[in-house]
Amino acid sequence: MELVKAALAEALRLLRLQVPPSSLQVSGTPAPPGDSFAAPPGLPPTCTPSLVSRGTQTETEVEFKTSPGPPGLSNGPPAPQGASEEPSGTQSEGGGSSSSGAGSPGPVFGPDPSPCAFSLPNSRGGKDPLSSPGGPGSRRSNYNLEGISVKMFLRGRPITMYIPSGIRSLEELPSGPPPETLCLDWVYGYRGRDSRSNLFVLRSGEVVYFIACVVVLYRPGGGPGGPGGGGQRHYRGHTDCVRCLAVHPDGVRVASGQTAGVDKDGKPLQPVVHIWDSETLLKLQEIGLGAFERGVGALAFSAADQGAFLCVVDDSNEHMLSVWDCSRGVKLAEIKSTNDSVLAVGFNPRDSSCIVTSGKSHVHFWNWSGGVGVPGNGTLTRKQGVFGKYKKPKFIPCFVFLPDGDILTGDSEGNILTWGRSASDSKTPGRGGAKETYGIVAQAHAHEGSIFALCLQRDGTVLSGGGRDRRLVQWGPGLVALQEAEIPEHFGAVRAIAEGLGSELLVGTTKNALLRGDLAQGFSPVIQGHTDELWGLCTHPSQNRFLTCGHDRQLCLWDGESHALAWSIDLKETGLCADFHPSGAVVAVGLNTGRWLVLDTETREIVSDVIDGNEQLSVVRYSPDGLYLAIGSHDNVIYIYSVSSDGAKSSRFGRCMGHSSFITHLDWSKDGNFIMSNSGDYEILYWDVAGGCKQLKNRYESRDREWATYTCVLGFHVYGVWPDGSDGTDINSLCRSHNERVVAVADDFCKVHLFQYPCARAKANGNVEAKVVCLFRRRDISSSLNSLADSNAREFEEESKQPGVSEQQRHQLKHRELFLSRQFESLPATHIRGKCSVTLLNETDILSQYLEKEDCFFYSLVFDPVQKTLLADQGEIRVGCKYQAEIPDRLAEGESDNRNQQKMEMKVWDPDNPLTDRQIDQFLVVARAVGTFARALDCSSSIRQPSLHMSAAAASRDITLFHAMDTLQRNGYDLAKAMSTLVPQGGPVLCRDEMEEWSASEAMLFEEALEKYGKDFNDIRQDFLPWKSLASIVQFYYMWKTTDRYIQQKRLKAAEADSKLKQVYIPTYTKPNPNQIISVGSKPGMNGAGFQKGLTCESCHTTQSAQWYAWGPPNMQCRLCASCWIYWKKYGGLKTPTQLEGATRGTTEPHSRGHLSRPEAQSLSPYTTSANRAKLLAKNRQTFLLQTTKLTRLARRMCRDLLQPRRAARRPYAPINANAIKAECSIRLPKAAKTPLKIHPLVRLPLATIVKDLVAQAPLKPKTPRGTKTPINRNQLSQNRGLGGIMVKRAYETMAGAGVPFSANGRPLASGIRSSSQPAAKRQKLNPADAPNPVVFVATKDTRALRKALTHLEMRRAARRPNLPLKVKPTLMAVRPPVPLPAPSHPASTNEPIVLED
Repeated sequence: MELVKAALAEALRLLRLQVPPSSLQVSGTPAPPGDSFAAPPGLPPTCTPSLVSRGTQTETEVEFKTSPGPPGLSNGPPAPQGASEEPSGTQSEGGGSSSSGAGSPGPVFGPDPSPCAFSLPNSRGGKDPLSSPGGPGSRRSNYNLEGISVKMFLRGRPITMYIPSGIRSLEELPSGPPPETLCLDWVYGYRGRDSRSNLFVLRSGEVVYFIACVVVLYRPGGGPGGPGGGGQRHYRGHTDCVRCLAVHPDGVRVASGQTAGVDKDGKPLQPVVHIWDSETLLKLQEIGLGAFERGVGALAFSAADQGAFLCVVDDSNEHMLSVWDCSRGVKLAEIKSTNDSVLAVGFNPRDSSCIVTSGKSHVHFWNWSGGVGVPGNGTLTRKQGVFGKYKKPKFIPCFVFLPDGDILTGDSEGNILTWGRSASDSKTPGRGGAKETYGIVAQAHAHEGSIFALCLQRDGTVLSGGGRDRRLVQWGPGLVALQEAEIPEHFGAVRAIAEGLGSELLVGTTKNALLRGDLAQGFSPVIQGHTDELWGLCTHPSQNRFLTCGHDRQLCLWDGESHALAWSIDLKETGLCADFHPSGAVVAVGLNTGRWLVLDTETREIVSDVIDGNEQLSVVRYSPDGLYLAIGSHDNVIYIYSVSSDGAKSSRFGRCMGHSSFITHLDWSKDGNFIMSNSGDYEILYWDVAGGCKQLKNRYESRDREWATYTCVLGFHVYGVWPDGSDGTDINSLCRSHNERVVAVADDFCKVHLFQYPCARAKANGNVEAKVVCLFRRRDISSSLNSLADSNAREFEEESKQPGVSEQQRHQLKHRELFLSRQFESLPATHIRGKCSVTLLNETDILSQYLEKEDCFFYSLVFDPVQKTLLADQGEIRVGCKYQAEIPDRLAEGESDNRNQQKMEMKVWDPDNPLTDRQIDQFLVVARAVGTFARALDCSSSIRQPSLHMSAAAASRDITLFHAMDTLQRNGYDLAKAMSTLVPQGGPVLCRDEMEEWSASEAMLFEEALEKYGKDFNDIRQDFLPWKSLASIVQFYYMWKTTDRYIQQKRLKAAEADSKLKQVYIPTYTKPNPNQIISVGSKPGMNGAGFQKGLTCESCHTTQSAQWYAWGPPNMQCRLCASCWIYWKKYGGLKTPTQLEGATRGTTEPHSRGHLSRPEAQSLSPYTTSANRAKLLAKNRQTFLLQTTKLTRLARRMCRDLLQPRRAARRPYAPINANAIKAECSIRLPKAAKTPLKIHPLVRLPLATIVKDLVAQAPLKPKTPRGTKTPINRNQLSQNRGLGGIMVKRAYETMAGAGVPFSANGRPLASGIRSSSQPAAKRQKLNPADAPNPVVFVATKDTRALRKALTHLEMRRAARRPNLPLKVKPTLMAVRPPVPLPAPSHPASTNEPIVLED
């Protein structure tokens, strides 16, 4: 009986426990006595689990909840001692599995979709977490049945790691940060290869420069300590690479600008400028966060005003030039500089209003005016430097200001140009008078090649640094060379120059070296570094030294005590990895060509040179006893060499083959007999080197093995270092300390972390994150892109012939349209508020159907949030009769087909042939046999199909059968002739299809490309297989789908889908809504219609709602009802269009927010589209008079804080919510002072009386002779302006008391009409858009005299009431005698423009 139970347990283990729920016990019921399962062989006797079911769970019922213990249990298989962990012929977990060998077929199991989970009351502390394999990129620890392993998932691939026997529970492991901390001690290197103006000397004597994200302050005196004791200090406030530096005139403050980047969550890091104190290393100001694009290219402080301003040039396409206030961090002026590269910028030291920029083929002189203290009000005007007769160089990398005001520039031709300001030329006056120009005064050829640096010294001389000739030249007045020195070749060219203390000079070079010295004594290096990416790093076993190598082909040995370079040699090839022999006498270096070297560390001689394969080497590692050397290659093989005691000699010992991807990391055991290795597809394999380089199939046996080093990034002891949601590329390297207490981790985001060792506890707190794709609404993109989307929608409606929809439906369809993006984010699952359906819009879809379905959206365009572009997602589907093939008419009965059949088609098989089916089958068997024999004779086929059954299988493919049947057709179904054709005189015919023609490496490339691009065969061919034709790739794809590789990948994807989290428990969202309007004295959610009477919903205009929500700008006092608020949150818009969206209200609907008429308010509004603005500009001819009520006048005074009358007067097009203000006024009015307001009632005359008086006051229109045309003059009263008496200027006869006929502009009519012999203006038909234009008023001498005579109070009273006559005493103004009005005589037409005279 016990034997049967043990067999049942083993069967359950192999079947991944996929048993019906009915066969398991109900949770909480004790197991019947005698029915407990026996432990499988090889497990500890204490591990006797009792099987308990948690109930069945389906996809629609299961809820994955977080647990306080380890994140979950896995039903993975245990690894019995002495038994293989996996079926024979399969790969380990984490890699792809291959087919089983002949005679031993083994089942291939995917990850467990287990409908049940198990509790372990008798092992590992009795924890009972829920079983759930994590989704792709998750890192969750899952116990298996016996609780002896954990499982993490990277890219959906399960990685099993066995828990050492000494760890009884994961709770025993240390958690939290280690007591040790990291402190940056020294930075090796200087960034001079691709940056400029990056070397300065501070007032304290420290040298400031940058490399990567760190700004280094270096005291050349050396030694540890702060600013007074030498050494290095570091400013580490930047989050991405620093690109430029500038030092304040006080020599203490420093400005540094960084480039744009991406953080660990994939969110963009915006470029910014930091102003910080070099003494305290504290950030003083952060400038331009979000204002720059791509990065900060150049910086400069002003000098004339003690560094009050900072000039910045960014790396955008337009290279925006901006000026900032350093103390407040506000922008004062900004302008587009040029589309060419800008390499340098600087203020004139004597005039802060003058800024100079130089770069690709240009020198620009900028004049900055105004805007001091007023953000954004400054202006920048540009004057381009004139090269004149001198050749324009390709680049001008540097410039310097001379004491006399001239400017020296160094260019790519090796010339130093002197620029000066020419005198104003009065003969060529500009818009503002005579223009000044900047031209070249003198030229001197200084260097061979580019001049990268110019430096003005304290004695007035200038230093120049050359690129190609590596010379450093000192120039006196008149550009006379005084002294020069040459930089050694191995240091590179001069990149930057700084003047130190006394006569000392500091020179930065293009090979990332910092030199110190003078022109007389020469220069020596104080800082050195690599010039390209660093890949290899290893430490000396007994000394404070380390060795590096990289893409610059340099092998460097560094002294950690003196912080200096001990020696370096040129490898001639790229070095990727290195390791010291335990004796320290030799070092092994792996190169990118499969070659590896052994060098003597004292003599630097190569003592061994070996090549293993032709792929790059990724890791080399000596065993702890120094007897073996392991070399991991990109050909998936670990090469093992036996090494002599001194490490000078080595011989091949064996190869470790079994990885399905390239080797990334490996470590030796402490006894030097075993290896643990990681690969590119997240495998963890173990090898017995001493036993013949054999792979240990039972990884369970290696769980207690101790390792001399720990650099593998995958393993039980370090799996806790992986961040949540990792895709497997976040951790680049890892190393355990010598005392085995901490582990240092370098990630892909330029950060180094410290963890306690072992770090085997997941940092996750049970929260689940979801990787989501970002979609954008119309309100998230710019107006120009919205116009592009509108045109795309119109084209879609025209092409697909959509049925007509109403304006409201069209408005709501815009809310259903989304824009797809390629941006992904990881969000907590608690942010999930529901689900929706987003589909690609098809030409066959009817748009109105999306409105009938709730939470249904569509997209047709893809939005790039970085480039700000909209593109089509894919090609259109052609639907319609015009895209269908033309089908010819059917032939009538007995009608013959006269077409030439040979040109139309070729007959390949005749079903009425004389052969029987048995004879055809026999011939096909013969054809297969000939194909098998042909492959045996072909050398290339014998390599691809090394066995007979593989050759026979290849010969049985369709290509062989098609060839055999074609042979029968060509030979008239004569078997004898057909057989002789199969074996011609030269040998048997070999037929191969694309599956057989392609090599294994090409097939791997195709699979990689298919995973990246999908079925986009054009991109696959362009990026991966350019030597293949498109037809060949398509044929291979359909043949590949019939192979085992395709079945394996399909199983892997199904396993990934099963491992994804199906349902997530989301707690109740109880956070209060900040937009919810709570009435005074009521509970939340109970503020019904009684709150603020008079206000309506901005969308549906209802006055009744159980809950109101604030919407729009706070000063607008708008609100939405509960249903419209839900619609707004779901769809990003309102159910009905508002005035802000360009919609028009009905005639019966009152103007709830307008203090202007609708046409005027909408025509002036910036929110009105250009298409509708043209219609709205044609305003009504009928003018209107706004009469206010008592409540309105009261509201203006009671609610000045809400109304903001001055702001409303400056922005007449902005709507005002009058109902909200009146409602607020009705609330405040009872609380106001009880003293009655003095409101004087205004008695107005009837409208008919006012109109009669205005008509009587209006001057008569002068008559003109018949047949003559009156010229158009906007200053006359000849234009019909409707009731012009209300809005036009008052006539002078009412002012001066005289009967002189004055026109509307204040001058007599005789002077208003031009009378000359020139042809008169042609009468034009007035445009309706011109009719409402205001009257143009031209002041005369009399008008000005009248203004001077009036008091300030009278002027204000007249301005408030322009329709009333102005009472002026006759003594204040001399009355002119009336001038007779001559009859104008004009020709019929004229081309003379309209002239308005003063």
